[in-house]
Amino acid sequence: MSLVFKMQKKLAEKGDPDAQFVVAICYAEGRGVAADKVEMISWYTKAAKQGHIGAQCNLGNCFASGNGVRKDLTKAAKWYKKSAEAGFDLAQFNLGMCYAKGRGVKKDEELAIHWLKKAEAQNNPLAVQALKEEVWLSEDED
Repeated sequence: MSLVFKMQKKLAEKGDPDAQFVVAICYAEGRGVAADKVEMISWYTKAAKQGHIGAQCNLGNCFASGNGVRKDLTKAAKWYKKSAEAGFDLAQFNLGMCYAKGRGVKKDEELAIHWLKKAEAQNNPLAVQALKEEVWLSEDED
């Protein structure tokens, strides 16, 4: 266990959401500590519940892919929405794609465009490409 990890974990245990996010990433990637998906989810959840937009988006990614949790597209969309509403461009893109493809939410072209345009306004290249390709019109899954 690295010294940097130990310091971040102490802060995380005191409730610091930024430190909780860092600790979650350390567990996710095995940085300074052995990789541990249970701990990753625990720390992402703690930070996300305190409004950390990166943790909310990453937790959404975990639910979308089944990384450390059972795959649940509805929960993924819920976490993306929290982060997107707080202004995080990657979550706005992800939520837009949920609406474009009907993943965890009812397919809705208007909401897909709304969230993709919010991400595009922050120069998110994935959103720019998705809007250019009109992803909501395609029937493919990805």
